[in-house]
Amino acid sequence: PLPDMRELLDRQITEAELQSNILQLATLFKWAHFHVYDMRRSDTGFPDLVLVRPPRLLFVELKRQGKKLTGPQIAWAEILRMCPGCEVYEWRPSDWKDGSIEKVLIIDHREREPGLSPKCRKRRRPNEHRR
Repeated sequence: PLPDMRELLDRQITEAELQSNILQLATLFKWAHFHVYDMRRSDTGFPDLVLVRPPRLLFVELKRQGKKLTGPQIAWAEILRMCPGCEVYEWRPSDWKDGSIEKVLIIDHREREPGLSPKCRKRRRPNEHRR
């Protein structure tokens, strides 16, 4: 079978391009942000981006389409999810194109139900149930 055209386009966006797009949007929506420029000198697995707009704190791992999280990335995501108030996401080019990332960044904390995070490839804990 022929590959889906949308999937081919998603694969053409690099992780660096995705990060640049997200940081531009985050700045527009008044998010403070941090990312490590050289991950080779950092602990493996820590998320690519930290975004803050009180009272929200987001940890974001960026992945190219079709790539999976590594063991250390999964471990960090699980630890961060145990911290009240932290939102942990895994974003890919397809999330940018379908508007999912924008929905997460634009939402006002007053519009959210207490304790619920917006969804965007948000990994659940193994024993966490859907609401």
